[in-house]
Amino acid sequence: MKKTIIFDLDGTLVDIEPFFFSIFNDLAPIFGYAPILQSEVPKLKLLPLKTLLRKRLGWRIIFFPWIIGRGR
Repeated sequence: MKKTIIFDLDGTLVDIEPFFFSIFNDLAPIFGYAPILQSEVPKLKLLPLKTLLRKRLGWRIIFFPWIIGRGR
């Protein structure tokens, strides 16, 4: 049996945004950042990733791999 992973980064096949924010907010208490509110999403999408991580979440970029790993 072959396993296949399809990456749909632009949301044409499936809109994973609600799922992503659900996981992201579940990790908030573990990593000590405030959950992202639905009302914030449009404004946050305009920010560069580095700015979002540093200014909104208070992360240093070095922690990103640990958080991503835990999210998986």
